[in-house]
Amino acid sequence: RRLVKELELKGYTVLPDPEAPLPTSFEDVTRIVEEALAPAKAAVHILGGRPGFRPDGKDALEIVPFQLLRARERASAEPSSA
Repeated sequence: RRLVKELELKGYTVLPDPEAPLPTSFEDVTRIVEEALAPAKAAVHILGGRPGFRPDGKDALEIVPFQLLRARERASAEPSSA
């Protein structure tokens, strides 16, 4: 919680909202993650010791690996600024 407050005080947006519970369905989790990544210029993922919960759905990844995969896919699709 302290890290979230520090980031917000420095003007960063933390998404998905750490205070809001994530949905349990794969479709809803996908929508939330995509909505969070859409406006982002960068994505920083704070990792813990566990991969998080597994949304309901066939072959769904745990939430942390899923978010990392979507962020990587999105970054790969963006034109390089180099």
